[in-house]
Amino acid sequence: MKFLQTLKSAAAGAMLGFVNAWGPFAEAVSNTPDRQSIFYFPNADTRQYLPSWTRQQINFRVEWLFQNFGIVKEAVRGIARYVVGKGIYLALNTDDEAWNAEAEADVECYMLAPDRCDLAGRRNGYEIQTFAPQARVKQGEFLAAIVPNPRWEDAPCIQLFDASEVMSPPSAESNPFIVDGIELDNNHCMVAIHVRGLDNTFTRIPRAQVIHW
Repeated sequence: MKFLQTLKSAAAGAMLGFVNAWGPFAEAVSNTPDRQSIFYFPNADTRQYLPSWTRQQINFRVEWLFQNFGIVKEAVRGIARYVVGKGIYLALNTDDEAWNAEAEADVECYMLAPDRCDLAGRRNGYEIQTFAPQARVKQGEFLAAIVPNPRWEDAPCIQLFDASEVMSPPSAESNPFIVDGIELDNNHCMVAIHVRGLDNTFTRIPRAQVIHW
């Protein structure tokens, strides 16, 4: 008897769940007094064309989602955190163990000093490694350049860009080879990028120096 009561309760629960799940859908597709004369014919062409958005427009919308939805923020940061982990670091294995230790320590000092590896002096080498996939997931691309560091006798360092900083200069309005800050050749291969600075001046950076992921 107890088994039958349990089975009856389970069946009632399943039926209630089915009604709750099916009810809104049934109301949307079934004929009702206020809907029975309306017919909708979907377009045979399923392609939905979107207008072209600049990096600034895309970044504005993405940043709004990032700032207002914690799940988006944690998804971006979580992917970057678990993809990178500790990050790439140098491990030497030559026959000179003393030189190995000295060289690894020198590179570690470079990686841990934001003033040396970041032209802006904001992130160290390991933070840059985390920033790269975060920008890739959040904005769709990671942009940086390998440039000399004037604070360290022009030693090489990384200059990071926000995607919205890469844009076409006003002088390129009539130039069909510069599209949204990316300069192309006749084969649509990237030749350089154009970056806007704080003083609203634009810098052209050749492709050989650009890291574009």
